[in-house]
Formats: sequence, structure tokens, C-alpha cells
Amino acid sequence: MRRDRAASRRGTRGALTPVPLVRRDRARRRSHLRRGTRPHPIGARDAVRPGRGRGLRELLRRGASRCRPHAGRGDRSAQGGTREDDVTSGLPSPGDELPVLCAEIVRARTDLIPSVGLVLGSGLGPAIGADLEIDGSFAFTELPGFPPPGVPGHAGTLILGRLAGVAVAAFSGRVHYYEGHGMDVPALLPRVARELGAGTMVLTAAVGGLEPGVDAGTIVILRDHLNMMGAAPLRAWRYPDGMPAFINTQEVYDHEIADLAVERAEALGIRAADGVYAAMSGPAYETPTEVAMVQRLGATVVGMSMVPEALPALALGMRVLGICSLTNALGEHVTHEEVVRVSNETALAVGRLLVDLLPRLPGPKAGT
Repeated sequence: MRRDRAASRRGTRGALTPVPLVRRDRARRRSHLRRGTRPHPIGARDAVRPGRGRGLRELLRRGASRCRPHAGRGDRSAQGGTREDDVTSGLPSPGDELPVLCAEIVRARTDLIPSVGLVLGSGLGPAIGADLEIDGSFAFTELPGFPPPGVPGHAGTLILGRLAGVAVAAFSGRVHYYEGHGMDVPALLPRVARELGAGTMVLTAAVGGLEPGVDAGTIVILRDHLNMMGAAPLRAWRYPDGMPAFINTQEVYDHEIADLAVERAEALGIRAADGVYAAMSGPAYETPTEVAMVQRLGATVVGMSMVPEALPALALGMRVLGICSLTNALGEHVTHEEVVRVSNETALAVGRLLVDLLPRLPGPKAGT
């Protein structure tokens, strides 16, 4: 003990220097050996103090009190709640304010409130060019969170205007997951459209065919999709109360609008078909084995977009319509240049369908 005290007095100008833990413990062990008692393990007395874990336990206790059972697990009556009790108020989001900031920029230059958000995919920018009455135009680079366009055939512009008398927020071009962005970036398109007032999201894209006998130039109306991208668009999205975005995906693409789109295409003499979209991460096109796989899983067309926009739109309470331009039939050689060329050729048909369809769309979902 005297040596410990002497060691603790070392230092300059009388300052006390703490005895190293190992030396202090060695001295303690020698003392215990002389007394015949059992010492603590090295450092145990210093490492474990009463109440040391109290903060963590308190955090866990608070977290448990806030957590709710997963909406799909167990018996609701046993969980002490009814279906009405489990309804989460508000809309989910990834937690940033980017749509609000974008909307402020847009509203500073136009007071048009769109009822429909519209995304024009590869080569489909000209689809509505002549029919759109432009009220305001914004480059993606003007909008917080939006990167510049990085793929030919995608202009990278948000246009506020009227198409066939319907107020729209039209995105000429999109942002792709394969460009190196996270899923949160393509999700900005429906999020901004929703923030501006749109209750319906119309997504268009170029796709490859997976069904024999369906020719290039066919317009495909989506009924469902397979997410083969290896990432979840709603990952980290939460409701205002902290609940993850457990949304029902039995009807991602609104059946009523899809039926109407097929009906109007037939009335206009446009070759159209129903389809199930396989979303691949890209940018490489599919191998023969991958084509066979998604065919077996039920897909009829394949592409590299749509899903990162469709699921966020659904989560935000929007009606979703998917319109695809089939640019290459099953087994045909495909290049991006060919995709854009065929899309440009079918853009007229897509534009005719949109002009006819938009004024006939049902209103937004109840409560949105």
C-alpha cells in the first residue's frame, strides 16, 4: 500500500499521477494473498460499477414500450388492438425534406396544382410534346436531391402544365438505380409529384418482351411486377409514429385505371396487352438464363426501372398506372440505341393514349 501511495505522488510540480490499472491490481492481489482472500479478476472492480448498465436498460425499456407488433403477426385480439387501432396515421417517408424544398422552388414560378404525376421513360419524351401546355419547366439540376440526367433519351426536366386539360407534373426522363444512385433518388419523382398535389402517378418505360408472338411496338399495361433489383425501394421509410412502411402490395397498379387504359387503347386502335414487369437492376441486359427465370416466375416484360417509383407512389396513397413501350420482342438483339429508336416510334401511340385517357381517370383514393 505504501508503494502504491508513493507511486501515486509521482509527477511534476506535485501533481498526482494515477497508478496504472495493472500495477494497482497486482498490489491488490499481493494484499489478498497475504490475507488469504480471493481477489477480483483484473480490472473487474473498475469495470463493473453499480448502475453502469442502467442507461442502456432504460433505453431498451422505452423502446419496447413504443414498439407495436408487426401488422401481420399473431392474433390481433391477443395483441390488444383492433384493425382500426392499428391504422397508422400520416404518410411514410425516408425522413428528409427534399420534396418540400423542391415544391417551394416549383411554386415560386407556377401556381399550377397537378392532379397527375407523369414519368416519361427512355425515348418517350416526345410522347406529349405537341399536346402539353407548359406552365413551368425545371431542370433536374434545379431541384434539391435530383442528379443531372445520365442516360441518353432522358432529358431530365420537370414540366408543369396541362395535357388534354388535366394539370400534370411531367418528368421528362428519370433517374435509374443502375446509375449508382440509392433507391431514395428515383423515389423523389413520385414524392415531389405527391407534394405538389398529384393523386395519381402514371409511369411509362421501355421494356423487352418475354412472351413469344408479342411484337415490338406493342403497348403493355402493367398488372403487377417482380422486384429482382436486389434492393427494397421502401427500405428505411417510416410513418410519422416510427412504424416501418408495411404497405399492402396486392394492387400496386390500380386495376380500375389499368382496365380503362386497355379499353381506351383498343378504342383508339392501339395494339395493347396486359403485362407483368420484371425489374432488373441493370445496366447489363438479361442473360438467357435470367430471361428463362423471370418467365417461369410469371413476368411478361422486363426492364430496369418502374418499381423504384411505383412502390413509393403506392406508399404515398397514389393510384399507379404503368404503361410500357415494348421495344424488342423475345429473342431479338437489343442495344440502348435500338430501345430509344423504337420508343421514339411508339411515342406517338403512347401520347395518343395519354391524351385520351387522362381526362377519364378516376379521382384520387379516398383519404388522400
